[in-house]
Amino acid sequence: MIGTTSAGASFFLDGTFSLNQTGTANQEKRKAQLSLHKFAGSSSISSSDLFGCPNVDDSNLDLSAADLINRISFQASQDLSSLKDIAGETGKKLTSFASNFISDLDRIL
Repeated sequence: MIGTTSAGASFFLDGTFSLNQTGTANQEKRKAQLSLHKFAGSSSISSSDLFGCPNVDDSNLDLSAADLINRISFQASQDLSSLKDIAGETGKKLTSFASNFISDLDRIL
């Protein structure tokens, strides 16, 4: 032990400390050690395991994801249809322009 404070906290050489009056620091240290002990020998730790979050029911997320994909697919289909219409109109205008241009050239020559 290095020393104590007026509040009764003890400081140790390994950097730890203890609150002698309430024992709060010791309780927190024990909780941390128990938490780490759960994962001894694990190759990985998920955040839900580490923070104690319950497993989330992903079924609603899957439905939402499927719904999102359907909506995106529908929108993409509409966009593609619009693009085809625009390309068709552009083709008609270019054909008309080329026809008029050739007619004008024939009149000039």
